[in-house]
Amino acid sequence: MNPLDGVKNYQVYYGHPTAAILKDMQNYDLVIIEPLHYTKAQVEQIKARGTKVLGYISVMEVATWNTGLMSKLQSGDFFTRNGQRVHYSEWDSYLTNIASPHFQGLLLTEIQNQVVAKGIDGVFMDTVGDIDNEHLNNPTVLKQQRDGLVNFLKQARARYGDLAMVQNWGFDTLETSTAPYVDGIMWESFNADTIKSDAWSQNMIKKLQAVDAKHSVKTLTISTRLSADSHKLAKDSGFIHFHEADAYVNWNAGLVTRTQDAAPTPAPVAVARQRNRLRRQRRSQLKRQHRNWLQRQRRNRLQRPRRSQLKRQHRNRLQRQRRNRLQRQRRNRLRRQRRNRLQRQRRSRLRRQQQSQ
Repeated sequence: MNPLDGVKNYQVYYGHPTAAILKDMQNYDLVIIEPLHYTKAQVEQIKARGTKVLGYISVMEVATWNTGLMSKLQSGDFFTRNGQRVHYSEWDSYLTNIASPHFQGLLLTEIQNQVVAKGIDGVFMDTVGDIDNEHLNNPTVLKQQRDGLVNFLKQARARYGDLAMVQNWGFDTLETSTAPYVDGIMWESFNADTIKSDAWSQNMIKKLQAVDAKHSVKTLTISTRLSADSHKLAKDSGFIHFHEADAYVNWNAGLVTRTQDAAPTPAPVAVARQRNRLRRQRRSQLKRQHRNWLQRQRRNRLQRPRRSQLKRQHRNRLQRQRRNRLQRQRRNRLRRQRRNRLQRQRRSRLRRQQQSQ
């Protein structure tokens, strides 16, 4: 049974809680929070009326502000390319190597300390999409990273049993590797105007529906514009939707109700995470566009030899036709010349015969 069964609404909030926010969270079927900001007692208060809670964990990146985790990393925990660590200067974070057993152990400890120990129902695994974004063009590395993620998920399942596991993005990785081990996947920027007009998105909706039918993996969607249209599109697709207008750092009631108490000043860490997430989404979009452009270029390159061949065949056919036409003209000219010569010879012979008589 999927722990997300029965969830009809949810909200993502990475800021600090107030008493009013904790009470309002009870109106939701599911909330996703930054566990560092919560005590076990606060989590129990949220769950008092049946609300499920997921705690944020980043599995494919470590930001330098997270000094506690950074200090525990070994060299093999960082993913390196050409001997260099992959650093995202825009948000000062490093790409990690999920195939590293040591790093997997660190993540499992994070889950124990920040999720399990606080009575949180499951883990929201951010940055999983980096696997597809960074390694799609290197099948060997792609398989290593996907296998590493699967091994991490298997260990989490073995240790923590029915703990809910939801990954953020990484659609290809879900389809090929993680579907049997996760309960859900999040699709951010699920905006109706883009989704309806984008062939890739339409195809992905069908793939996620097929994954759900086979493995019971629920899709959580988030829109930032066209709330009503996006919500309807998600509902028609069988997805669970939330419209986010405040970048996850201000509590808003979204689909349920809205508290009158002002939310506290957003935590710098939460603001940075949201900014980073939006940048990753934009980067993913640009990479898809670039990949599609490369595919079009490849198709054009493959089609060019065929077009060139057809042009050569057409040119050769025209040349043969011209040669044939010239040859016919020459044969006709030679025939006329021969016929005229024969006629002249015949006239000359007739004149000589008349003269001899």
